Amino acid sequence: MQLEIDEARAQIAKIKAYLRQNSIAVDDAPEDEDRNVAELPAPQLPTRPDPLPAAQVSADQSASADVFVSYHPADKAWVRGELLPRLDRAGLRYIVDFRDFAIGAPKIINIENAVERSRHTLIVLTPDWLASDWNSFQGLLAQSTDPSSVEHKLLPLILKPARLPARIAYLEAIDLTDPSEQAFQIDRLIQSLVRSRNDSGIKLPAEQATAVPTVTSEIPNKPVSKRTSQELGAATTLKGQVDFGIISIREDEYDAVLRRFPPQRFSEGERVYGIHEFQHESKTYRVATLRLIRQGHNEAQDATRDMIADLDPKMFVLVGIAGGVPAQEFTLGDVVVATSLTDFSVQAAIEGGNTQYGAVGAGMHRQLQTYLAQLPALTGILRGWNTKQKIGFPRPPVDIEDKNFYGDEGWQNRVRKSLQHHFGATSKARNPTVVTGSIATGNQLVKDTQLLADWQQFARQTQAVEMELGGVYQAARRNNREYPILAVRGISDIVGFRRDDSWTAYACHSAAAFTQALLRSGVLDRIIGR
Repeated sequence: MQLEIDEARAQIAKIKAYLRQNSIAVDDAPEDEDRNVAELPAPQLPTRPDPLPAAQVSADQSASADVFVSYHPADKAWVRGELLPRLDRAGLRYIVDFRDFAIGAPKIINIENAVERSRHTLIVLTPDWLASDWNSFQGLLAQSTDPSSVEHKLLPLILKPARLPARIAYLEAIDLTDPSEQAFQIDRLIQSLVRSRNDSGIKLPAEQATAVPTVTSEIPNKPVSKRTSQELGAATTLKGQVDFGIISIREDEYDAVLRRFPPQRFSEGERVYGIHEFQHESKTYRVATLRLIRQGHNEAQDATRDMIADLDPKMFVLVGIAGGVPAQEFTLGDVVVATSLTDFSVQAAIEGGNTQYGAVGAGMHRQLQTYLAQLPALTGILRGWNTKQKIGFPRPPVDIEDKNFYGDEGWQNRVRKSLQHHFGATSKARNPTVVTGSIATGNQLVKDTQLLADWQQFARQTQAVEMELGGVYQAARRNNREYPILAVRGISDIVGFRRDDSWTAYACHSAAAFTQALLRSGVLDRIIGR
C-alpha cells in the first residue's frame, strides 16, 4: 500500500515539475517541500456563476464541499440522473467537473483544487474508471492526503463489477452491483456523508438547513437525535405528499425500521417525523416514520390522528412484533400481514371472575385486501427480502425442552407439535416466510394461554396478537375517507413457549425487511394513487 502511495506521489511531483517548466503555477503540497523547484504563486480559480444551492461554498472553510465526485465520462448519465439528485435532496455540497471546473485551467489544477476543497472524494468505480489515467490520478491524489484512511478521504462506490487494485480493495465500499441492494446502499452513502458533515461542525445556510438530517449512527438509538430548530421543517409543508406513514412502538422495532428507511430530514407538527425518500422506476416515494411514546390503543389512536393532521399520508404502515398462535403455517421469526382484525379492548368483568368481551371484527381496506391475497404470487418481485443479509443476522436457536413450555396440557401439546414441525430434527432450515391472516388486538400484553384460548373462541382464525392495530384502525376510519393500513408483524413469541430473547430482535428485523421490500416494489402504487 505504502509503495503505491509513494509511486503516486512521485508521479504527482513529475506532473507538477512539467507544469512549472511550462510556466504554470502549481500549489505545493507538504510532500513537495524537499524538492528544489522554483515556486510561483498559485492562481485563484474564478468564482463559479450561479452554482446549484447544494453546491454553495463558504470561503472561510478549508473543506468547502462535502464531496468531490470522480467518475468516467461513460457513466456521466448515471451520475447526473441518479447520484447528484440524491446529493441535492440531502442538502450535500459537491464538486463535479462539468459544472465546477474552471474553464481554461489545466485539468490537473482543477482536480487538485477539487480534492483539496472537498471533505471526501467519491470515486465511481467501473472498468472504464480503472482504465483511465486521469481517474486513477484523482483517486491517488485523494488517497495520498490520507494514506492511513483515518479521515476516510477516499470513498469507493462500485457501480459496475471490476477488479480493484489493492489500495482500493482494502477500503469499505458502497456496492451497487446487486440491484436489490442499490437503494439501501445509496441511503447508506448519503447518511455517511451527512454524518461526516455534521461531525465537522459546519453550519449550513438557513435555506438548506431544513433538508439536512442529524444522524448519529447507522441505526439511531433514539427516535430523534440532538438538533437545532433550523433542522426541523414544518410538517404542514409535506401534508398530502407522504406516500407511507410508518408507525412503530418499541425502540427495537423503530431501530429496525430506521435501518431500512434512515431519515434524510425531520419534519415537526404535533409530532416529530423522520422523512425518507427512495426511488423506484423513475418515481420518488416519500416515507414518514414515527415512534409511539407508549403502547396500547389510546396512544396509537392519538398518534394516527396527529399524523393525519400533520402529513395526511396515503397509507399507514404499522411495523413491529406480535405473539403468535401455535400453527403449522408459520412460527418464530415469520411475518404475519393483517387482512382483518378482532378488537378485544372492550371487556366486562363478571361476578365470579368471568370476563365477557365486546369483540369487534373488521376487515382491512378492501383494495389492500385484494393485493394481499396475491402475496403468494409476488415471490418473484419480493425475492430476497428474507435472506440473512437483508435481515442482518441468522435465525436464533430454539430449545424444545419441556421446561420451556407453559399452559395446560392440551395447549402445550399444540405448541410442541408446531415447534417440532418447524424446528425439529427432521425439519429443514429455512428463511422466514410471510403469511396473511387475522390479528387480535387489545390493551394488554398476551402471555396467558387461557386468555388467548378465550379469544380464539370469538375469532378462530386469529394468527397473532398485539396491542396497537385497533387504535390505528379507529383513527384511520373517517366519515369521508378510510385510510389503508398495512399491518406487518414479525412473530417474536409463540404463546405457551419460553424462547431465546434474541427472537425479539430477529422478528423486528424480519418485519422491517419485508416492509422495505413491499414498499419499494411498486406493488402498492394504485392504492396510493401513483
